[in-house]
Amino acid sequence: MGLKLAYRFLLVIIFVSSVSATLDLAILSDLKVNNSYTDVQSIYVDGYFLTLYVGDQVTPPPESSYDYHIGLYQLVNSQLSNIAIKRRFFRIQSQNDHLYMTAGVDNSAFGMFSASFNLCSSRECSRVSVNEQDFSLTGTENWCHSDISMTDELHAAFNDLDLDYTLAVIFQGTDLKAFICPSNLPLQTETVKLECFDNSGPFDNIHSAEIIMQASYVSIFVLQSNAHSTALCTFTQPINVVSGSTLQASSKLLFETSPVALAVTPVGADYIAFVCSASGQISKVYIQGDAAYKISQFAINPPITGAFSKMALGDDKLLLNTKERVILLDVKHTCAQHTDLCSCRAPKDPKCGWCVNSNKCSESNECVGIWMKADPSSNRICWNATFSPQSVARSNPEPLSITINDDMGADQFGLANAYRCIFGSTNITTAASSVSAQSLRCAQPSASSLALLPAGTLTLPVVVYHNVREDYLPLIVQYKVVICSDITRCDECVNSHNTCTWCINNHRCTKTTEIEQNCPHSLDDEAKSPFGSNGTCPTINMDTIRAPVNEMYPLLLSVKNFPTLSNQNYSCQVTQGDQSKILQATLNDQQSTVECSPYQYGVGFNSTSFLLNSFQVSVLVGDESWILASAQGKVYDCSYQVACTNCIQFAASTSCVWCQGSLSNRCVYSQCTQTENPILDQCPSLDILSQHVLPRFVPIEGGETLNINGKGLSVGGQDNTEVLVNGQMCTGITVTRLSLRNDSITCTIPKVQSRINATLKVVINGISWQRDTFITFYDPVLTGVNVVGTRDRHGPQAGGTDIRLSGVDLNYLNTTSWGVEFFLLEYPEEVYNLPQCTIEGAWIRCKTPPVDLVAKYMVRLRFTSEMITRVLDAKKGVFDYRPDSVINKVTPNYVIAWGGKQFTVSGTFLNSVSNPQAKFSGSNEVVSCIVVSAIKITCTYPEFEFPGLYEVILIMDGIDINNTTLPITVTTNPDIKGFTQGGKLILDGTNIDNVGTDEIQVFVGGEPCEIIKKESSTVICEIPDLDEKQQKENTDVTVSIYNVTRFALGSLNYDEVSPQASEKLGSNVIGGIVGGGSAAVIIMVIVAVLLFKRSRYHKQRYKTMVKHVDQLECNSRHEIKQAFAELQTDMSDLMSDLNVTGIPYWDYKNFTFKILFPGQTDHPSLHKLMTKRKTAVMQALDMFEHLINNKDFLVSFIHTLENQPTFTMPDKVQLAALLMVSLQHKMDYATCVIKELLTELIDASIKKKHPKLLLRRSESVVEKMLTHWLSLCLYKYLQDHAGTPLFMLFKAIKHQIDKGPVDALSGEARYSLSQERLLRLTVDTKPVTLDVILENGEKIQCKVNDCDTTTQVKEKILDVIYKNQAYSQRPTALDYNLEWHHGMVGVPICDEDLTSQTINGWKRLNTLSHYSIADNATMKLVSRHHAHSLHSDRSLDTDKLCDTMSSNKGTPKGTLNRSTAYSINNLQDHYVHSHISLWHLSKSGASQTLPKDRQQTMMSEIFLTRLLKTKGTLQEFIDKLFQTIFSADNLPPTIKYLFDFLDQEAVKHGITDPEVVHVWKNNSLNLRFWVNIIKNPEFVFDIHKSEIVDASLSTIAQTFIDSCAMSESDFGADAPINKLLFARDRPKYRKMLQNMYSEIKNQPQLPESILNAHLSELSKMYPREFYRNSALKEIYQFAQRYQSQIAQDLEDNFSKHRNPNLTTLLRDINATLDERHNPMNEYV
Repeated sequence: MGLKLAYRFLLVIIFVSSVSATLDLAILSDLKVNNSYTDVQSIYVDGYFLTLYVGDQVTPPPESSYDYHIGLYQLVNSQLSNIAIKRRFFRIQSQNDHLYMTAGVDNSAFGMFSASFNLCSSRECSRVSVNEQDFSLTGTENWCHSDISMTDELHAAFNDLDLDYTLAVIFQGTDLKAFICPSNLPLQTETVKLECFDNSGPFDNIHSAEIIMQASYVSIFVLQSNAHSTALCTFTQPINVVSGSTLQASSKLLFETSPVALAVTPVGADYIAFVCSASGQISKVYIQGDAAYKISQFAINPPITGAFSKMALGDDKLLLNTKERVILLDVKHTCAQHTDLCSCRAPKDPKCGWCVNSNKCSESNECVGIWMKADPSSNRICWNATFSPQSVARSNPEPLSITINDDMGADQFGLANAYRCIFGSTNITTAASSVSAQSLRCAQPSASSLALLPAGTLTLPVVVYHNVREDYLPLIVQYKVVICSDITRCDECVNSHNTCTWCINNHRCTKTTEIEQNCPHSLDDEAKSPFGSNGTCPTINMDTIRAPVNEMYPLLLSVKNFPTLSNQNYSCQVTQGDQSKILQATLNDQQSTVECSPYQYGVGFNSTSFLLNSFQVSVLVGDESWILASAQGKVYDCSYQVACTNCIQFAASTSCVWCQGSLSNRCVYSQCTQTENPILDQCPSLDILSQHVLPRFVPIEGGETLNINGKGLSVGGQDNTEVLVNGQMCTGITVTRLSLRNDSITCTIPKVQSRINATLKVVINGISWQRDTFITFYDPVLTGVNVVGTRDRHGPQAGGTDIRLSGVDLNYLNTTSWGVEFFLLEYPEEVYNLPQCTIEGAWIRCKTPPVDLVAKYMVRLRFTSEMITRVLDAKKGVFDYRPDSVINKVTPNYVIAWGGKQFTVSGTFLNSVSNPQAKFSGSNEVVSCIVVSAIKITCTYPEFEFPGLYEVILIMDGIDINNTTLPITVTTNPDIKGFTQGGKLILDGTNIDNVGTDEIQVFVGGEPCEIIKKESSTVICEIPDLDEKQQKENTDVTVSIYNVTRFALGSLNYDEVSPQASEKLGSNVIGGIVGGGSAAVIIMVIVAVLLFKRSRYHKQRYKTMVKHVDQLECNSRHEIKQAFAELQTDMSDLMSDLNVTGIPYWDYKNFTFKILFPGQTDHPSLHKLMTKRKTAVMQALDMFEHLINNKDFLVSFIHTLENQPTFTMPDKVQLAALLMVSLQHKMDYATCVIKELLTELIDASIKKKHPKLLLRRSESVVEKMLTHWLSLCLYKYLQDHAGTPLFMLFKAIKHQIDKGPVDALSGEARYSLSQERLLRLTVDTKPVTLDVILENGEKIQCKVNDCDTTTQVKEKILDVIYKNQAYSQRPTALDYNLEWHHGMVGVPICDEDLTSQTINGWKRLNTLSHYSIADNATMKLVSRHHAHSLHSDRSLDTDKLCDTMSSNKGTPKGTLNRSTAYSINNLQDHYVHSHISLWHLSKSGASQTLPKDRQQTMMSEIFLTRLLKTKGTLQEFIDKLFQTIFSADNLPPTIKYLFDFLDQEAVKHGITDPEVVHVWKNNSLNLRFWVNIIKNPEFVFDIHKSEIVDASLSTIAQTFIDSCAMSESDFGADAPINKLLFARDRPKYRKMLQNMYSEIKNQPQLPESILNAHLSELSKMYPREFYRNSALKEIYQFAQRYQSQIAQDLEDNFSKHRNPNLTTLLRDINATLDERHNPMNEYV
């Protein structure tokens, strides 16, 4: 019995292709996996390696180990049920986003199978999911028949996904077989035996196999071994091989090691294979025809352990899988690294060859012309050859003789006519003949062929082609072709290898064979002799050429080999840049120097360095100005030498002089002024500034690097530079030239014995610079440690204690690197670095770190890069770590919002800390506490912004303690309204019981009023006895809570204080008020009581109505449940159809148009702009687009338009839409503009003190732009996520409404979510099922109501026929007639016909019940334009029975609505001037005829039940939509970006009210986008939305709006029924929204790269159907209308800064597009 294969995980590991390494098999990645699996296979797919691990228990590696890769993807739930696999092997291939698998099985009836599943792109998903049914093998189309047995093992498989067959290599017993299974013949297979032998016998132990298909041939590569060796065997045969035949290996290659893995890739008609041994020794093999060659080896380090390895190859990357590691190797051989023929051919890589024409090593596809690839079968890499002649004259070519200096072996020359010579890329070919065994002679090319080559000297690479072997010999020689007369320089002429000769007397180059004819003999024999070598040509000594800048300077050139010529003059030609000047010149008698006449060099050069731009000087001779020699010179600028040492250094080679003056020093050319002292030999001092010497403070141990910067410090070099500190020599002196004006000396400062202010001395070439007491040596010492503010030396184990270290010289540590650490004397290696240490004067302040052990720790100071240490003496202080505090409870755990109440924290080890604090969730305030004992801490509650539940968080020495939840309740503050006086003082208020009796004090004139009684709204106290003086001075009544005065209630009138009244009052407060008050007070109290009772009545009534709604819904629960079950069945059918048809989404273009231009069917931006002045207009529009793409201009442009009183709201809407059309291709820029405008809008809203009104109305252009921007950003989200629940909700509403009666005229329905669209009559109706015959003869069933009109019936029939199809692509009800086939006659039925009756001026539309059409009646749908041709003797003519108006009226012109009420509207139009009124289910105003109490009863019971039933039936679909919208999952990054922006703006403006930001987010996303989409799904889908469906969607949208509020509104008794419907659901939705906002806020900050990538993708979606130029022209209409105002604003805002050209540019655009000069009729 076979094993059941359970595939636990598919790990798809993605390696991104990187730049190839220059070495063979460079390791790119080496991962540890530690998996236990039975098999593994990898493939290369589109730049990624996909690895499949197979096994019962495969544990994926942790994702953290793949942080430097794209990601780790897992495949779960991928079991193959009921399939027993012997060999756990899968072959995986990819094609068209499918992953195909082939596996071997052990059942004798089946040999192999293929299965496939969708492979989602790894760039778009984080998990690959496969269901079990993806592998269910139903039928036999994927199966192949074979006789393989239980012992067979499958080693390689190949699925040709185009030719439909499967090929496998199976090791069957001791035989290796190829197994072929055509997919179209599942029960037939062809088996071919594969044999590979060597001298020791057959290879029978298979390790690995690969199959590659090329054209009609298949190549099988098998890695197998016998007892003696291992071989790579290759079998190449046609695919249609005869079954039962035996194939012999076409090639085999033996290996010394034991390979276990194989990977092969084709290279043209050949192959490259990589063979890996068990230890990681990889061999690269070249397979060419019937031969295989090992061309290189590579060893993986560290070596591979374990016996299991598999490989995959793709894109010059090799993936090696073992049981412990996944290794990615770069196997690309970089050809370009080789620079000559020999190094290029040495690796024997078939992909690399020498490109003769481009003279480089490259791949064949990179070479044009001759490509000399390596020959792996030969050791002939390249030959060393000599040749002659090395150059020839172009007009007189000579044969080329080539001699091979290497041992040619069997390749010696011998055969006649076996070779030919090819001269480079010229296609000049000549015959070659052998002169000897190692010499060859190429015939010379014809002079005529050489004459066609480009002018000048050419070097042609010559290669030799073997005609018999059809290959190039491994050598290249250079054949130089020259034209002597074109050469103008002596050195070039004499370098032509005796081809040319330089004639000294007339300074020209001539062919050596023509000396007698071309060289005159006017001189003696010695002078006539040509120059024999380059050393005898005239030359200029280049090292001596220097010229001062901007000075008339006679240049003196040192020359040699210059001849003395009679009757010929010398001259100098000076070339600077593109300017050239001829100067007179003379040669001295010794012929050693040439002096050029004075010339001003370097005119116009800017001094950026001492040696400026180069110039060229040439010495010319004769009238023809022959160039004897040329050289490069440098212009120097003495003034650039800012240091004396540098000026003196260059004085020898220039004419610079250092001049020392009274005010300044300088380096000048030639001489100083009379007031300056020239320094010629040695500078008086070094140019070093004290501030350029660092550091100034050094520890006594020294070792710091001293940096000295100055001018001219590099002249002495390291050997002649000394630095002394305190008389001691610095070590490691280094001199560096930082720039032409700045030098640096660095060295290591020596140590000293004690604190000292040391002298610094620098000596360079004997010149010194010295400063006394310049460097301070310090000695830091620690003297103590304590907690800041106390003398404590202890803290909690968790750390965070604020401590202070005292000592000596600690302030100097700021000049170096330093740190503080704790350590245990017993465990010195356990070191804890103290974070957040700072130096404060003579102290060091730190935070203690957390430690592992509770103990006393020593303190150590480390400083400088040498890590010098100082340890605090244990006698002077150690730091005592104590156990962390444990918090148990807080008492009391309640307080009013004002705070001020003391509370106690109980726990253990509370005295471990010195600075306890407390903070509260939702509040930023932190309060300090006092440690009372080890078990008690006291704190005081702060003031809270809002009442509610909070949590106390204790901060113990800076560390939050969260080990215990400490909830507290913050209650509403008491409110004392006033007082009543009598015998007692009576205070009236609210929430007084939120404080205790001992926490509230009442004072009269500063004296306490003893509280007798305290209730929730009353405080009664004894009025204190005040003497007459006190009564006159102060009788103010004040109330304090927690010892803080909170209320000042006015003065008490002691004259009215009556003990009798006080006694009468007793416990009856009201009686006291009446007894002591006046009439006005009584009236006020009565009014207040009435208002209070009325308010309570309305609230109580609202609560009663909500309970009543709940009771009605409960009573209707069974009916709702049944209706929901029916709807679910219908919607399930709908979903199954959607799997085939798909949801009819509008494409991006239509969606964009409907969002930007709602209600419109056409717009100028959809049409190409046509004009008679196309070029000028287009250029002007391009300039205008340039302005629009300038953010400053666009923002100013929008503000200017908005400030115009005549710029209306429709104008704003139109401008926002046009701007989004023109900017849609640059969404990043559009985002930037919207953000800028939003920032300004927020600032304005804050200034107006109405921040909550932000974005509530669309009163600005940016608000509409934000709406459009959100819509475009969320289009993909709608398609991928939110669109499905919205479409299902729409379909569910429509389906539920259609189940009940719908008035065709008023649009009211029995089943509705809208109170306004609810049918307020009880209509007796029953469902009818119709059998409908279509024109093609097909029969369908359709469920209708017997009260439906004919048009309604036709619409429902069309809904069945064209279910889920795009509404714009289907016909309408007006396109068809409906016939009732009853008996033998087909009767046409219409909304109105001759059978319609009029009673009392009311004509009712015909319904099915009017025609007495019963259940299961047969109807026929007939196209109107075919109706006449379909009439038969048994059919009545529609036009005879139906009123002719419905057919004659036709389609109203320009009507866009294709709704059901279309023909009904025509009927109403027909009767509009008559005295006849149409009605369907209810007559207009009929409901008003009912008694008022009867209407109310029916509304509260029957009709409310209908609303509840509809709501309950649709509840699940509404919930799914809201759950999707109120989810933070899968949202595009732009939402995170928008919300973060709003949060940042709130923080920037100091807004702490969370409701403000909540409202901003609601107004931006939910109210601007989601409400629009929910109410108008036709923007997203190609559907028709009726008025009744629209009304229900509006109710859902209103519920959505109400759910977005932070708290529930107080609805009164007159609250709409729609509000009551969803009263119980709104809190649930509100919680979902708040969770979404919280999740988005807690998400990590959005990387800019992700946002930019998302906006870039949106920009690419720009619909080409929109024409930007047309949109720009429309925008320009606004610019033209307000051009003067815009120009003025630009002048004011941009004329003086930023971009003053904007005004000019706009003026030019206006001149071109101005309609007054260029009328609009030019645009067609």
